[in-house]
Amino acid sequence: MPSSEPIFWPLHRLLGAFRSRELSPVELAEQAIARIETFDPQLRSYLSVSPELALEQAQQAEKVYGEGGGDEQQLLGLPISIKDLFDVKGQPTSLGSLLYRDNIAAQDSQPVERRRAAGAVFLGKSNTAEFGQSATTENLMGDGCANPWCPDRTAGGSSGGAASSVGAGLASIGLGSDGGGSIRIPSAMSGLFGLKFSFDPEAVEGAFRAMTQFVCPGPISRSVADARMMTAVLLGREMKVAEPSGLRIAWCEAPEGKPVDGGVRAATRSAVGMLAEMGHRVEEVAIPTEGWLEAFGPLVLADEWRHRGHLLESAEGLTNYTRRAIETAETVTDEEVQTAKVLKKEFEDRIEAWFEHYDLIVTPTTATVAFPIGQRPRQIDQQDVGPLWGPFPFTAAFNVSGSPAASLPVGLADDMPVGLQVVGPSRSEADILNLCEQLEGAVEFPAETMAERWRSDSATVPPSFEADSAEVPDGLTAEYQDGVAVIRFERATKRNALTLPMLAELRRALAEATERHVSAVVITGDSSCFSAGMDLRELTGDASDLRLDDEIAATTEAIRRAPIPVIAAIEGPCFGAAVDLAIACDTRLAGRGASFRVPAVSLGLLYRPDAVADMVAAIGRPETIVRLIVLGERIGADDAVAAGLVARATEGGKALEAAMALARQTVEASPEAVSASKGLINEIVGQRRLDLEEWESLRRDLLSSEARSKAVATAKQRFGAIVKAAADDQ
Repeated sequence: MPSSEPIFWPLHRLLGAFRSRELSPVELAEQAIARIETFDPQLRSYLSVSPELALEQAQQAEKVYGEGGGDEQQLLGLPISIKDLFDVKGQPTSLGSLLYRDNIAAQDSQPVERRRAAGAVFLGKSNTAEFGQSATTENLMGDGCANPWCPDRTAGGSSGGAASSVGAGLASIGLGSDGGGSIRIPSAMSGLFGLKFSFDPEAVEGAFRAMTQFVCPGPISRSVADARMMTAVLLGREMKVAEPSGLRIAWCEAPEGKPVDGGVRAATRSAVGMLAEMGHRVEEVAIPTEGWLEAFGPLVLADEWRHRGHLLESAEGLTNYTRRAIETAETVTDEEVQTAKVLKKEFEDRIEAWFEHYDLIVTPTTATVAFPIGQRPRQIDQQDVGPLWGPFPFTAAFNVSGSPAASLPVGLADDMPVGLQVVGPSRSEADILNLCEQLEGAVEFPAETMAERWRSDSATVPPSFEADSAEVPDGLTAEYQDGVAVIRFERATKRNALTLPMLAELRRALAEATERHVSAVVITGDSSCFSAGMDLRELTGDASDLRLDDEIAATTEAIRRAPIPVIAAIEGPCFGAAVDLAIACDTRLAGRGASFRVPAVSLGLLYRPDAVADMVAAIGRPETIVRLIVLGERIGADDAVAAGLVARATEGGKALEAAMALARQTVEASPEAVSASKGLINEIVGQRRLDLEEWESLRRDLLSSEARSKAVATAKQRFGAIVKAAADDQ
């Protein structure tokens, strides 16, 4: 099932939501920043975060969408991570090194420049091995980068931070670089798709100088379709979608006879079997990749000495692996470098000639699954291997040949992801994407696992209640009566607004109630007013309250997932945020004075479309809701929701009766309201349910209507006048 959290949505769905105004780029950026604050201390996927830049770019994207634009910018509003080997103007480029932690970039690298032009939102710089010189992501900037599947294991490298950020939903897609497998290795180990392009020295213009004859940029993503979108931007050409058939595929289970873990063999062989079932001509062969290291090693070391030899003078600040590399580089002779250049050209010709007989080459991406951070295996399949290339023997050969290559997740071994490497001739990125997308649909890799593991509410730990009645901070109490939990909102202290601690405590109280095995939960309040302050973003661009949106979404999901009936009992005005919480409950009970109103609507703004759509589906009166949206009218409890509206059938026998009785006590529901509610329920259940497609069409029409445009303009004028008056008073 697709994740309900937008950060995990496919890129095309996000862009559609931006265009229809279902979702704001500012909302998504703010949610991503909040998730980074919550989860990155455990993952260490970022070396620096740029919330100010991200919100500025997101606000600009929202403005473009609001003016009806955005069709020409392929990534407009999408939050991305950028490997900290690429420069972002005005942002730190540490290169994963303590020696460069205060370095601020003067200009964008070319891949960054192209993503900026496409409208992407830059969340921050993702973690990397120092100078990109390791196939795992450890440096002196902090602890090693963690794998989103299992945080005590490596995310791979050197683009480990990009993989970790995308896998855990701390970015929608990541920009990595690959000089010897640095995109494909972390993609394989983290259950993601990664693509390195055909070698082109201009593709990394302005980027960090390392492995200059091998390195390529590329995307790390949750799907092939997402990578296709990024690839088209970075390469500046269309990646045409086509259904491949009858391809000649060379399959090698263990290039050069290198040992491969049994689980990796099984998963990749199974995927290759699917290719054969699809009608491709798969032939198991020995691919001639011998000799790549003799070309690769001297040329990489020559770059290290040329660009970083002077760093040996530093008494401290270098990782051991970087210092060893530079010390070794000092011994490389000009003759060895010239010989390596000749060997590289011979290797390129040999692999390119191979593609005269085969359309694509397929191998395992790595020889093992991800291993514990800092503990590279010394044995694979009961054979001794070296620490440098032992787990990663199959990727760098195709950097030497300059071939485009991808890693696609195709299964699990020991509950960790396995990647399949797909390699093609020069400039065959579209062919690789098409085959990978075809296979992606067949292998059914459990990608949704990461979205479930990194839910926004998963960091919340249920509190320990020491008494039957326990007060929790910031206006929330929880008590237990007759086997029913009553969670009560008091009037909020912060300008009558729901606060982040209140929402977090509500989730904790729900979890506690579940652990206590109560029969039902009542969420209620004493004439509480709840502000929808996050809606002011459309008028002010102020993002200070936007985290509420993410917290409200997480809280409503927690309510919906509760294994026991949850009842909302409301007295007094129920404002925007409380509407969301009430709609998520199994039952809504409203007293005489209750009314559902969205304060931002009175300024002419459209409130959260998902909540409004849910309300319409529950109430079955779209014309009433449309009037609410356009005119800012109140919906009285007796008129629309009434007392005891049951949107979804719940069963609980006496326990539910007890909960309803307690709920009625909290709101003093009138018999007339209860009767009206029953009549409305019968009308909904007995006659019709709203066609959601019909509602979606209605909502799109409303969003694009001239009436709404005028309402927003009027709201901005009114708000501007209010701000000016307040300033004049001061």
